[in-house]
Amino acid sequence: MGTKSASVVCLLCLAAVPAAVRAEKVTAVAIAVDDTLAREAATVTYVLHSVLKQSPRFEYIDLAVRAQGKEARERASKGQAAKKALEDGRLAFDGFEYDVATTKFQEAISLFEQSDLSQHFPGLLQAYALLAATHFFSGDMEGARQAMSRLLSLRPDYTFDTTLFPPPVLELAEAVRAEVVAAANNPLEVQVRPAPGRVYVDGVFRGISPVSLTGLAAVDHYVTVLAPGYAFSQTAERAGPGRVAKIRLEPAQEGARLLGLLQRLRRGFKEGEVHSQAADL
Repeated sequence: MGTKSASVVCLLCLAAVPAAVRAEKVTAVAIAVDDTLAREAATVTYVLHSVLKQSPRFEYIDLAVRAQGKEARERASKGQAAKKALEDGRLAFDGFEYDVATTKFQEAISLFEQSDLSQHFPGLLQAYALLAATHFFSGDMEGARQAMSRLLSLRPDYTFDTTLFPPPVLELAEAVRAEVVAAANNPLEVQVRPAPGRVYVDGVFRGISPVSLTGLAAVDHYVTVLAPGYAFSQTAERAGPGRVAKIRLEPAQEGARLLGLLQRLRRGFKEGEVHSQAADL
């Protein structure tokens, strides 16, 4: 079903399945009939996406992920492996096996960086926090400070679990936080071509490209970009005066097919074939 306003078409596509088996599948897309409204259409799509994902009635299909095929499944696998390494590291930490814990937390960080950080960023932060604590208790104060600085540069308002981190670790964290916050005055602009995309910086949705940010630490930040029909993009971009992250999206594994369907939908509203085109999607 669709509605049209200001040359942007909003479309919900439902695939009915027996209720006793699972929830209905649904996707949502806003299509700009006017090319100049592509960014606005992407914004409407994100709003619909956010609302429908919260509904227990539907199994939401994210078109920005679906067309990525095998690559999306591989990233999901990396995320699961990262969680397992984090869990193993926590068990070693609780057993005072600090060498093992250090290795596991470093492994978790590496795996999280290979996953979709728009989904798994909290796990990455936890891995850095536990790595800092592990270095602290093993007597590596420099390692503890470095891990803490990396963590707080990415998320200055990170809240530490006081039942897990004792006062000496929390004191170090607050000292590092003060240093990071005092220097967090750097900008970063994110530009995306050839289509507008959802931009996440350090796991937080920042808007539809182009996006301009301020108040960042002068470190590498994780920039994740998702757009229907295009391959996943995740890069490390340093914030600083005049810094612009220019990201060019490549077609996804099944992107040509999806982009073709979306183009046919766009024509369908003009030619009166929207229902058949929506069914194909």
